[in-house]
Amino acid sequence: MGFYIFGSYVASEVSDGRKKISSAQSTVDGIDSLSKVTPFTKGLGKAATGSAQKKINKGREDVRKYQILADWMHGVGIGVFAVGVGLLAYTFIFKKRDKG
Repeated sequence: MGFYIFGSYVASEVSDGRKKISSAQSTVDGIDSLSKVTPFTKGLGKAATGSAQKKINKGREDVRKYQILADWMHGVGIGVFAVGVGLLAYTFIFKKRDKG
């Protein structure tokens, strides 16, 4: 159960990260489109947004990694829960057989 809950926490943080990345990408795209008005400003726009775009790309990579982690944690949590339910059912079956 703990794996699943922590996986849900990681998934919610990933969702927040995606929203921030999307907002940052919109800002960078807006600056890029404004800077393409003249050939002179074209170079300035790339210089101004280049470092931000690198950070956005890095953030996207991190989000993918953490999404995979969250998915694994959900899967492990469900698997551990299923095994626990199976073991619990197994102990009840054995208790009835021993008494009977």
